[in-house]
Amino acid sequence: MTVFATLSAAHTAAHTAGHKFLAKRLVQEVRTCVPASPLSHVQALHIVAALYGLPNWQTLEARPTQPRLAELAAQPAVQAALEARNVPDARRLSMHLITVKTPVTASVLNEEISDGSLKTQIELALLLTGHLTPEGIHTVLEEEFHRQTQRTGFRFHSRLTSIYIWAFASEAHYASGAGQIIGMVNRSSADLQEGKAPEFSIYSDRIDAFQTPANTSFGLSESTRRTIFLDHCRVTNRARLAADQRYPTDQKVTREVIRSNQEYKHKRLMEWDHQIAEKHGLSETNYHDIIVEAMVRDWPMATLSDTQTQTIP
Repeated sequence: MTVFATLSAAHTAAHTAGHKFLAKRLVQEVRTCVPASPLSHVQALHIVAALYGLPNWQTLEARPTQPRLAELAAQPAVQAALEARNVPDARRLSMHLITVKTPVTASVLNEEISDGSLKTQIELALLLTGHLTPEGIHTVLEEEFHRQTQRTGFRFHSRLTSIYIWAFASEAHYASGAGQIIGMVNRSSADLQEGKAPEFSIYSDRIDAFQTPANTSFGLSESTRRTIFLDHCRVTNRARLAADQRYPTDQKVTREVIRSNQEYKHKRLMEWDHQIAEKHGLSETNYHDIIVEAMVRDWPMATLSDTQTQTIP
């Protein structure tokens, strides 16, 4: 059985859950300071929208991926929203609210279950949003793992015997198919039989890289540099396919065929990389610096079948 969630729907659900958490937190904060405060959850949602520079909850709900304002810009906006709803001590509350981080929330991107006599296994891909921390990601994975252990209704086993859960920081990381995860938890059938605890892996360097603020380098925005990296991935795929077509390695393979395949692939890749760099006015060194930056910061890759660049025909 395979269940696919629409990527945009999954992203929306995860972000909206974080917004509602902030609204709930705001109501609690206000009632702690002013027990008789009339602030409702709906009013709090409108105030949370101010954190994102938006006028009301409806707008935020329609634009769930809107980035939060920087604290300096968010404070007066939130204070004004609090004052408009007659919330006492609006300045102090606004100063506090802008420091509250959006929690890590998860939504399902993909679920695959295989139910057989040897094992009943689930493979689950999750999209995580919010302020990503190793602790927050571990907690979400732990909670999801526990939920999966409670599932029943399978044909061959009363419970899942193998559980594999992967966490992704963005839809693009998931869609790349390159295993660009920020965390995972798994327990195999053998581990279950031996009574072993689930194994967690959290990738702190990828988490930090994902949340690094965008910047400008070589006179190019990060958005443009990401496009350049994706185009590098695409011409890499194109070079591989071109080499395999000219020197097939799926038939009778000899050392000479393999050597020719690799040399041709390298030649075409060098040619196409040069064209991309030239189109963007980059030196060879700066072009490769962008590729290195992309790998270090774990930017999403293109899928292996994607060969259509935005830079060259």
